Formats: sequence, structure tokens, C-alpha cells
Amino acid sequence: MAEMKPVAEGGFSLFDQEQQVMREAEEMIARLADVADGVRRLDAAYDQGYREQRRLLHIGDRLQADLQQANQALAAQADQLRAAESGLRESLEQERDSRQLQGRFLAMISHEFRNPLAVVSSTVQVLQTLSQNEHPEWEPLYQRLLKAVQRMSTLIEDCLASERVSIEAINIQKTPFPIRDVLQEAASPFGNSALHPLALELGAPDPVAEGDPGLLRVAVSNLLDNAVKYSPQGGPVTLRSYLDRSGFICIEVADRGIGVPEDMREAIFQKYIRGTVPDRIPGAGLGLFLVDWIAKLHEGGITVESGPGRGSCFCLRIPPHRGPADRREALSGSES
Repeated sequence: MAEMKPVAEGGFSLFDQEQQVMREAEEMIARLADVADGVRRLDAAYDQGYREQRRLLHIGDRLQADLQQANQALAAQADQLRAAESGLRESLEQERDSRQLQGRFLAMISHEFRNPLAVVSSTVQVLQTLSQNEHPEWEPLYQRLLKAVQRMSTLIEDCLASERVSIEAINIQKTPFPIRDVLQEAASPFGNSALHPLALELGAPDPVAEGDPGLLRVAVSNLLDNAVKYSPQGGPVTLRSYLDRSGFICIEVADRGIGVPEDMREAIFQKYIRGTVPDRIPGAGLGLFLVDWIAKLHEGGITVESGPGRGSCFCLRIPPHRGPADRREALSGSES
């Protein structure tokens, strides 16, 4: 006899209901498993986030400590810089005081030297005149004495001019002056040399410069002294002035001496640089340095054309004096 299955209401059997409940239970268990897995993942993510947060906090603490150390180092450096600035200011003040003392000392020494040198020079010239008929053989001795006096005077002028350049920098008292007067004054000590006859060629009209005539005379005197000094075999020396095409005043000193090597034509204008010269030629390496500085103080420059054994031609260029009309014309030209 066949087993009878219970029949539920609506045509479903209890077995079918049990199967459905089992499936629903299995689905619920699966969802719960998914939820549990998600909770585990969230928990793992939370742990990882917590560890990352701790790591970032540790980095932040370390950065804060480094920042504090950097701030302390900067503060220490700032203190050192302030101390160095204070020391530098004191050193500059001491240097300024030393330069002023040095300037006064040089002025005093130059005054004390100039008077005896003037006496020696005038005495030698008197003796030269008195003995020129009876003792003509003494003439070379007189010439040597006069040259030695002139070189000593030039050295004093160089030292004073070097001090003025160092102290005054580019602040010089500019005044209009005829260039002819300065050139004639600078050339006067060199005009009586038989070994180095001086030719003075002053262009017309006489240009008017603007600057310090005393410093410019020192520059021209140094160029003339070098022309004589570096022409030990003798030869003519030419001093000329003219206006170039740009309107600048050009002062040229040309000789037929030993010349300047090409690789030294810029270096010779540096302080204490003399180049390759014979030991018998005296000098301190200040002359051309002063010429270059004086030219720059007058908004000009100095150049040289030379070659070994072919002599040298130094050209000092400075702008001319500009009157009110010239200034108005320059301004109107620049505005147009």
C-alpha cells in the first residue's frame, strides 16, 4: 500500500514547505556569511587605517621635531649673522678710520717730501746752469739727479692719487677746465730731455673737459713717465689731444720703447701688475692702474696699441664738458 504524503492547504505539501524553508535558511546563512566576511574586511581595514594613522602621527611628530630643530638652527644662524654683521660694521668703521689716518699720514709725508725735493731740483738746476760752460761733463749727472727727483715726485703723486681713488670712490668734484692747461702742466717736466724729445701736439680748438684737473694731470704724467721709462734706448715721445668722431676728448701718449706684449694689454691696468719688464726699470705697478681708475672716474677709458719692440700708444678718452645748451640738445635728442 503506497505511503500517503500530507497535503497542505492550497495544494502544497508540507515537504515542499520544508524545502522552501531550508532554501531560505541556506540563503540567510549565505548572506550572514557575506556580512561576516564584510565585517572581517571592515575590521581589517580599520586595523590598517589605525596603523596608518599611527604611522602618520609618528611621521608628524618626527617632522615637528625636525621643524623645531630647523627653527633652532635658523635662530642660531640668525644670531651668528647678526653678530657677523655687527663685527663687519665695526671692521668697516675701523677700516674707514684707518684710511682717514692713512690719508692724513700720506698728505703729511708728501708735504715733508715735496719741499726737500723742490730744493734738490732747484739746486741741481742752478748748478747745471753755473757749470754748463766749465764742466759740461757733469751734465749727465745733473740729468740723472733731475730724473730721480721727478720719479720720486711721481711716486708721491701716485700714492696720493691711489689714496684718493680708494677713499673717494667715484665721488669727485667735477669742474670745467681747458684740456690744454693740464697737458702743458703735465708735459713741462719732460720737455728738456735730449734722450726723449717731447712733441706736444694740441688740436684746435682747445677742448674743455669736466672733472678733476689734478687727477687728470696725474694720469697724463704717469703715461709720459712710462713712455720715457720704458724707452731705455731713447726715442721721441708724442703727447697729442684731439676730438674723435663721437666727440670724446682723446689724449694720446706714444713712444718707441719696448712695447707691451699682447697677452698683457689688459693686465697692465691692474694694481701692482707690471708685466714682463727688465729689472733695471723701476716701478711699483700703480701708474697704469691709476690711469685706468682716473679715466673711469671721468666716465672714460684707456686703451693701448702696442707690440714688442714697436713702442706703445696709450689713448685716454674722456667726455667733453657739456654746457646748458648741450644738455638741452642731448635731452631733446633722447626724447625724440
